[in-house]
Amino acid sequence: MTKIADLETLDLLHRLPDDAALTTAETAVFLRLSVRQLERLRRPGGGGPAYMQYGVSGSRGANQKCLYRKRDLVDWQTSQRVSDNVEAAVRKGQLFRTVADVAEERPYWLTPDGKVGGSVEDTSVDIFFARLGKWEIVWLPADEAACMPWSSTIAQRDLSLRVCEAMSDAITRCREALDRAEVDKATASGESSDTPPGWERSGGL
Repeated sequence: MTKIADLETLDLLHRLPDDAALTTAETAVFLRLSVRQLERLRRPGGGGPAYMQYGVSGSRGANQKCLYRKRDLVDWQTSQRVSDNVEAAVRKGQLFRTVADVAEERPYWLTPDGKVGGSVEDTSVDIFFARLGKWEIVWLPADEAACMPWSSTIAQRDLSLRVCEAMSDAITRCREALDRAEVDKATASGESSDTPPGWERSGGL
């Protein structure tokens, strides 16, 4: 089963209908960017893809209701394309290695009844295009998504466990760092008490 995360950006874009118009949240999925990154690209001089704002085509603008056309996204992505190896490495990197990974916003499906419907990136291509335009895409940190109601308790549990594991690893590292600091402090204190008076001033014997 081919998932969204397995496809190159241009391959995914070319599967769209020619007249497709995407929201910012949907476009971010296709371009492998976060919503915030895409919003920054809309600023003057941001260098982002052209978009339509309230039916008016433009290449610059503030963070307002915007739609992106397929052909504009294909043109922009072609001009920005990096090596496939680099793109794949970023896309398929291990999730939640650090707390920063947990805090990074990622795309999730929101069902019509307001529940999280799973990770967009883990969705098969067929299901992705079947849901596109019918289910909302929301960008959330993993810990926030895990705390929301889900349509699948199994998927929610899997995400929650991965979040907890990353947080637990961070806590362990912090405790180890504190223990080392205490040892260093005790060692420095012991060395200081054994130093003869005036040693620091005279430089020793």
